[in-house]
Amino acid sequence: MDYAIVWSVLIPVALFIYMALDGFDLGIGLLFPLGSNSQSRENMMNSIAPIWDTNETWLVLAAGGLYGIFPKAYVFIFNALYVPLIAMLICLIFRGVSFEFRFKSPERFKWVWSTFFFLGSLGMSVCQGIIFGQLIQGFQTIEGQFNHDYWAWLNTFNFCVAGLIVLFYAFMGANFLIYRLKDAEKQRFVCASKGLIIVTAVYFIALVGASGYYVVHDASADLSFPSGKHLAQRFHEFYSVYIGLFAIIGLITVKLYRSLSAKEMSDFAPFLYGVALLATVFGGVVFLGWPYIVPGALTIWQASSLPETQKLMFFGALIFLPLILGYSMYNFYIFRGKVADQKFYH
Repeated sequence: MDYAIVWSVLIPVALFIYMALDGFDLGIGLLFPLGSNSQSRENMMNSIAPIWDTNETWLVLAAGGLYGIFPKAYVFIFNALYVPLIAMLICLIFRGVSFEFRFKSPERFKWVWSTFFFLGSLGMSVCQGIIFGQLIQGFQTIEGQFNHDYWAWLNTFNFCVAGLIVLFYAFMGANFLIYRLKDAEKQRFVCASKGLIIVTAVYFIALVGASGYYVVHDASADLSFPSGKHLAQRFHEFYSVYIGLFAIIGLITVKLYRSLSAKEMSDFAPFLYGVALLATVFGGVVFLGWPYIVPGALTIWQASSLPETQKLMFFGALIFLPLILGYSMYNFYIFRGKVADQKFYH
């Protein structure tokens, strides 16, 4: 068995689950200013309070897998993206602190922790967008090694991807609040979700179209978009597959919008459609970049650790992955349903 191939699937799956779960979590933080009053914001935070920290487990799992299975990629990526990764962790700390302190704070100071909660969520979303953008864009290398350019992530494409991530996370947050809040409050987020899906769809089409045109037609793209040739080659090679994926994305988007407009809408349907949308886009991007683990620099085989290490971690994953997945599902099951008006979450 080629464990490098197995782990090249497991790590993206862990990242997808993280983005699906922590996406709505961060999205609620982004939508926090839309709470109509203090109790409304209390309910928004209560909707994710029992589960938000569980969602981070999948990010730890993906990072741990990268460290153990693809150590060369781990060193390369963490060197190149050190600044946005540290900034993301700082924002995560602010979010965690704001959870605890907002619930214990007097009413007149709650706006301070609400602001930290919003800024922490925004910062994490932007940093993740920058990281994701750079992983699509690829890295400049010197003889296959990191070129010590620690600020290469500061470019237009990455910030455009960050904008897309912010919009999509906010959209996911709105869909989760539709499921968790009572009718009096959820209508506000039905309207928000309708607006966000339209804006996100237009933004996505513009970003994909502009990026594709730049990679194919601009002579300078080889320098600023190192993985461009590989991505273009893969797209042409699997042209019919990606046409099908775009059709699926369009179909899911239409179905999602109709589910939001239905008179007797299912509260959980928009969230499920959002996850399906993320799965389609994320899967397409991962497949487009394969077999590179560091786009433009290292394939999964070039970055792999010893076969014995890969085998040991694989059997460890067989034990712990079902436990983490089972616990996450049980956690969501226990805290399902609508949020009741209450002051403290613990």
